[in-house]
Amino acid sequence: MIQESYCSYKVSMMLRKLGFNEGCQSMYETAIRHNGKDLSFDEEQDLKNAGKADEIKRIKGGWVNGHYNTNQSDWMPKDCCSRPTLAHAMKWLRETKGYHIEPSPLPFGKWKIWVVVLGKPNTQDGKMNATDLDGKQFKSFEDAADAGLTFQLKALLNAEKMILKHAGDAKYFEKLKKDLEKQGFDMSDMKLT
Repeated sequence: MIQESYCSYKVSMMLRKLGFNEGCQSMYETAIRHNGKDLSFDEEQDLKNAGKADEIKRIKGGWVNGHYNTNQSDWMPKDCCSRPTLAHAMKWLRETKGYHIEPSPLPFGKWKIWVVVLGKPNTQDGKMNATDLDGKQFKSFEDAADAGLTFQLKALLNAEKMILKHAGDAKYFEKLKKDLEKQGFDMSDMKLT
């Protein structure tokens, strides 16, 4: 049986902030949903010894299976979010934002990650319009995919913040637009209003 690999809570929250709103088989819950009860070390050990790991997750927060949920549900608190698989998140990023996350195997069981800007030709000097996170290597496909998603989602959130911060400044906006285009962001639809 294939074991699915899921996005971390951090990646899932960034996806939510960028508009990810697709049904998933599970979600991340936080302890706040359970009155924020903290367990002492002894209480946690007692639950572990009794084989009640799910109870620890329920009290401390964690992920919950069996929910077809979206991030825009009326009942979902701001600190909870859908828990997509890595494949689902990478597909959404590729289809909605134009960035392809590609973990690539290396010798000796290591992995590297490529973040490719789709729809952009190679640069004039022949370089591929992508980054490999400075050649950083990872222990697994999942670690590489998580790093690629984290890198690109942070870049998109930072670009969004900068655009909103200087939305009324036409001169700054044009400079920012050119800088972001150099970094591979598709700014063709971006206009100052």
